Formats: sequence, C-alpha cells, structure tokens
Amino acid sequence: MSEARESVVQADKNRIVNEVMHLISVEGHSAVSVESVARALGEPVELIKQHYPTTAALIRASQPATLKVLDGVASERLQALEQGAGSRDVLSAIAESYFSFARSNPKLFYCFMTEHAFLDEELEASIVMDFQLDASLTLNVIAENAAALVAEVKGDEPSTDDVDFVILSLWAAVHGLSHLCTLGILRHLGKGMHRQLMDALLAMYFAGVDKALREPNQMVCSDKMGSLVAAAQDNGLRLEDVVDSAVRREIFLATREEVADNGAENLTLASVAERDGHDVAFVATLFDTPLTLLRQMEDECDEESYSYLVEGVRPMGEDANAIDGLIGMIGGYCAWAIDNPEAFDAIIFAASQSIIPEGESPTDPTAGMGKAYALEVQYFQRFFEEQGATADPWLTYRHVLIGWASVHGIAHMISRGYMHRVPLLAKVELIANQANITILGLLDTMTRK
Repeated sequence: MSEARESVVQADKNRIVNEVMHLISVEGHSAVSVESVARALGEPVELIKQHYPTTAALIRASQPATLKVLDGVASERLQALEQGAGSRDVLSAIAESYFSFARSNPKLFYCFMTEHAFLDEELEASIVMDFQLDASLTLNVIAENAAALVAEVKGDEPSTDDVDFVILSLWAAVHGLSHLCTLGILRHLGKGMHRQLMDALLAMYFAGVDKALREPNQMVCSDKMGSLVAAAQDNGLRLEDVVDSAVRREIFLATREEVADNGAENLTLASVAERDGHDVAFVATLFDTPLTLLRQMEDECDEESYSYLVEGVRPMGEDANAIDGLIGMIGGYCAWAIDNPEAFDAIIFAASQSIIPEGESPTDPTAGMGKAYALEVQYFQRFFEEQGATADPWLTYRHVLIGWASVHGIAHMISRGYMHRVPLLAKVELIANQANITILGLLDTMTRK
C-alpha cells in the first residue's frame, strides 16, 4: 500500500472512531452499529465494513481512543503534582483522574468498563487486564507507583502478586465510587460532597492496603469468603421466588436487560415489549408508565438482593459481631452481583430509594431506604458503635458510603466489568481482598474528622 493510500485509510479510520466515540458519549454504546456510523458520517455502509465489519469491531476500536481521553485527564493531574511526589500522591492523582473522567464522560465510562466484545477470552480471563498499550500513561504510572508503594510498605522487592493486589484493589474502590456518583444514586450529590467522599475513600484505601500488605487476610481468608458467597448463592431468593406471575417475570427480565443496556432514562414500554416479545398494549395493561415498571423492577431487585445479604450473614451465626456481619454482607452483595449481573447494573441505574433516613425518627434510622441498603447501613452503624467511633451522623454516613463504594466496585468488576469471566475462585479471592482492605481501612479512619 502506498504512503498516500495509507494516509487516506488512517484518516477514514480516525473519522469512524471519532464518530463511534461521539455516539457512545451522547446516546450510549447501544447506539453504535455499522449502519448508524455510516449514516452519521454520510458514507456508504461498505466503507465502514471495510475497516470495521461489525459492531463489536467498532466498539473495540473505540477503547484505545477512550483510554487516551483518560490519559489526557491523568496527564493534567500529574503535571499539577510537586516534583518528587510520593507514590501515594501519584496513585491518588490517577484515582482522581479516573473519577473525573467518569463524571465528565458517563456513557463513555460505562462502555469502557462493561463492553467486552473488543477483548478476546484469553485477555479477559487474566486477573490484571493488560491492554497491551505500552504508550498508556495511566497504566504505566499505576504499575510503577503500585510497585513503589509495596516496596515502601514491605521494605523489600515488590512481588507481582502484591503489585496486582494494589492495582486491582485501588481500581475497584475508585471504580465503585465513580460508578455510584456518575450513574447511580450518588449522582444527585453535589461536587463538594463528591470531593469529600473521594478524599475519605482514598484515606480509607491507603490505611487498609498498608495493613493488608503487612499481614494479609486479617479479617477474612478466601476459603471463608468462598463459603459465604456459596451460602448466598445457594439460598438467596431468585426472581421466581419474588414474582409469582411468569409473564411479569419475563417483563422484569426484559426491563433489567433494557436498563442495563440503555439506561433508565431511555426506558419505554415499547422498548421492553420489543425485547420481551409481548405487545406494547399488553405491557401497558400491567404497567401504566415506564416509571411504574421501573419502580416495581427496583422493588423486585431489592427483595432479591436483600435475601442474598441475609444469607451471606447467616453462616456467621446469630451472635456474630459487627465485623463478621459486614464480612457476610459483603459476600452476599457480591454473590448477588455475580448471579444477577443485569439486575445489579439495572438497580444502580434505576435507584430512587433514599440513601439517608427520611425524617428524624429515632425508632427507624433507615426509614425510606430500600431493604437491602437499609440492612447495609444497620451493619455499618453497628460496626462503628462496636469500635467506639464518634456518633457524628455525617462521619457515619460518609463511611457507610465509602465502604459501600469500595465493595460495590469489586462486585461490578467481577459481574459486569473486565473480570466477569475469571473463574469463581479468583473472584472470591478478589472479594476477600477488597473486604480486608475496606474493613481495615475503616477501622483506621472512621474516627477521623
């Protein structure tokens, strides 16, 4: 191929990829197809297919470009650091870059995390997702400074396992907060609140990872976590246990998938009917508006997830202390995500229930919350009380949110994110690691103002 021809081909590819990213940013990944890109560019479908023959190929092509957007945000943050900044400052800057990227590009962020058509199975099955992009500033800086942090804490040559542990646990914690603040119910909080939560999350993370590196599995080992996850999976309620009607179950399943693919704001009765195979007029006889359907789907998911939390805690025994209760709850939360990935994503998109108590009722500190989240809050509050933490309501609220975010991040990554295809045993190890860091970090930081 001549140099001139190569230049034309590359220009075509760049135009196509830029349009794919635009479609994702504005409408979401489900808007991308060979036909939609051709239509937007005013080009024949054959030209698009010549370079990217399928939707999967188009999505895959957008990923390196998306990573460059993240690299650009990270570069600005890193340049603002003082010369000679330590590994914690650098890793914090990268974490803040990821959060900022997610908030500024919510649909691009979601596609980047959840669309796996661009990954081959061998790559996707690895624990550390190496994009094989040597030029990525973000990935290189993370790896270098994770190794420096391990060396600082342990005082010896960092092992690959320890470096991976730092990278994945930090990514999970920050991803969880980014997901909840960008697409979940925490999106309704302001920038100032988001800033406070990020600061608290990073303080918790570094306190927890320091202790976990020095003495792994202080709170829970992988074997124990595996038994908790299994208990929740074996005994948690399924959709058929919660919803008697087979027709309503079909519609709820279609709604989960539709919301997970296209977001709650785009849900229509027609889109659910088309996915489900029912006539839209029939769906309308059961649910008068999309909002009604969304709320009932949310209630159904809440009932299921609540049962998984209860079954995760049950093996700990009736006399379990609050730490053991938290560990069981983490196992149950992640088990539900693994078993119900679309529902797990859908309930985050749809979330409308309160995350703070409604009113000042001293008899019901979780009034207005969904059952699952209310149970989480109760265990966190009991945990803080048992450890003698200050009764400051804001400190409690803040630490509930960052603890939830840290666990939510690993749950999302192993159910809908890059690690959804790794073996269950590997997922359990990741859950145990995140539980250890989260609880150890909370123990250290929950009394800080």
